[in-house]
Amino acid sequence: MIGRVTFFDRKKGYGYIAGDDGRNYFFSKNNLNTSSYSIAKGYMVLFTPSISSRGYEAEDVAIY
Repeated sequence: MIGRVTFFDRKKGYGYIAGDDGRNYFFSKNNLNTSSYSIAKGYMVLFTPSISSRGYEAEDVAIY
């Protein structure tokens, strides 16, 4: 899925992505593809959506 990073806190290591399906997805630095460590607000990303006990999450996040 494609989305746009709407928030990312580098110090705390988490952020949110607005998916092209209209949902917001949580992600942590552990969900980033190794080439995507320089991610920032506004970046377009590819990710795998999933649902956890906390809600919608993005996995395998990579810069698009």
